[in-house]
Amino acid sequence: MKRITQLFITLGTFFLMTACGGGGSSDSYTANISVGSTSHVCKSEVAANLCKAGDCSQCQCLSGCPAAPGEAITLSCLFYDGIARVPSTGCTLATTPVRTLACSGTKLFILDGQGYTRTDVLQGTSFNGPQPYELFGFKFNCGA
Repeated sequence: MKRITQLFITLGTFFLMTACGGGGSSDSYTANISVGSTSHVCKSEVAANLCKAGDCSQCQCLSGCPAAPGEAITLSCLFYDGIARVPSTGCTLATTPVRTLACSGTKLFILDGQGYTRTDVLQGTSFNGPQPYELFGFKFNCGA
């Protein structure tokens, strides 16, 4: 009987510690952070705080993520104070037709249409000069 009681106490303690986040791995912290049109999941409080401040490099991007090399650019261009910030990874502009943009340094590249990779866009029309660039009734700066 004593062994059965010890077994129940041990199992009960294990289940309580697991349910409360103790006794298992230290990976119990999870935070979902939205920055602009992107959504991230962060596995540490430090990473979550950095992501809230704009550096989400230590978190996993869930949606609205910049395209990886060779993937089609799907991230929408984000506007701050009336100026679109075009990242080097690229973004799309919801105009007719849709335009896909990317930067290389301070040089802006544009292709009409969507479904393009960064490599494709860097073969498109380029603009170089003082920023912000004014095109299609919008202003653009290179840099996210």
